[in-house]
Amino acid sequence: MSTGRSLAEVIAADGPLAPRDAARVGAQVLAALVRGHREGLVHGAVEPARVQLEGGRAVLAEFADGPYDGDPEYLAPERTAGRAPGPETDLWSLGATLFTAVEGRPPFPGRRPGPAERPPEPRRAGTLAPVIASLLRPDPGQRPGAEWTGHMLDRVAAGLTVGPATAEALPARETVAVAAPAGPPTGPPAPRAAGARRRPGVWVAALVLALAVLGGVVFLLVGRGGTHHQAGTASPSVPPSATGPPSGVQPPSTEPSAPQTTPATPTTTPTTPSPTTPPPATESPSPAAPSTPAPSTPAQTPGAEVPPGYVRTTDPAGFSFAAPIGWTRTDNGMGAGDYSPDNRGHILRFTVVPNPAGQAPLDGFLQIERSLTQQGGYSRIDLRTNTYQGNPGASWEFTFGSAHLGAQSFLAPNGTEYTVYLSTPESDWAAYQPVLATALNTFTIP
Repeated sequence: MSTGRSLAEVIAADGPLAPRDAARVGAQVLAALVRGHREGLVHGAVEPARVQLEGGRAVLAEFADGPYDGDPEYLAPERTAGRAPGPETDLWSLGATLFTAVEGRPPFPGRRPGPAERPPEPRRAGTLAPVIASLLRPDPGQRPGAEWTGHMLDRVAAGLTVGPATAEALPARETVAVAAPAGPPTGPPAPRAAGARRRPGVWVAALVLALAVLGGVVFLLVGRGGTHHQAGTASPSVPPSATGPPSGVQPPSTEPSAPQTTPATPTTTPTTPSPTTPPPATESPSPAAPSTPAPSTPAQTPGAEVPPGYVRTTDPAGFSFAAPIGWTRTDNGMGAGDYSPDNRGHILRFTVVPNPAGQAPLDGFLQIERSLTQQGGYSRIDLRTNTYQGNPGASWEFTFGSAHLGAQSFLAPNGTEYTVYLSTPESDWAAYQPVLATALNTFTIP
């Protein structure tokens, strides 16, 4: 897949994609759709021409207030029947896009599908065929949900087989709370202070940002004014206290955390401040920050200890780091998890993705920056190559509208690229920046 071309252009010039490559692209597009759907947005025109491929990253363009009228070949059957579009119509269009990716042509060339019309069986889809068939069911109520689809695409991308989309066969992704292994309980999230800000029901998505390599992606939907929201999908089986979007949180406990079980690797991050002890809880219209700003010189103590208010946490992906006590984890479908106090505008995100070609992390950041610059509202604070834990890396800090983001990426010796990133409203960056510093100073890989 070449850089800077749409999926349609790649197919026209280079031919169809291999099923595993198509699944990786589909997983990235799906992640963007999930973000939009959580904000009440329907894309309405998912098609190869609107999927931009940049060095293995897939960017889905053109979310808006209302759905676009896309190419008729990629409109779901219910759209043909005049029914209002919904998330399931985007999933059908994703299925049609995947069909085109592996077959080199759409399932219904040159026309809209009939209301009950089934597509032909793809001949080149391999293990992706059951996924495509499930998504292209004419009855929207019979299509798999986004979580199930994500699991199926992950399996295909990993070279595994999949069957029909059923709740029994495909488990939901989980949201779990980060708790201290010992010591006093942290308690439930605190209620929002009177007069606090609330999120509007619908955001105009101005950008879809991809940050990863082939199969893992960070999608940021930045709404009007640049507000950034959490991207994971919660399991309905998890209690609301762990999954819902509470409007305020308790700050991490000021009691000393339990001794860490895995020593942290020394960290060198030139532009990231050291963590400091969290302040006492105070009422604020934003979630209480877990720490206060610190000097710009990072901690370089070998085996950095977990500071008070944090707990060493091992992500299912295998790495460990110090997370603020009480923050919840949501599987982000990108090889790791999102950690947040509010499942909303304050997110510590990790991605773990293969980078066998050894692409420099800075190159990936620069490619994304070009896309951001075209959108307007982007301002670079710092972007540089660096060495992180002895590995080639890059750090990036910028604002987009009223959102403030910082990221550190590095390439491990085994060809895996890790990225740690923090996103907050600009007004909260100084208070939350130590969360990123703590994660980086205590981060260890298997």
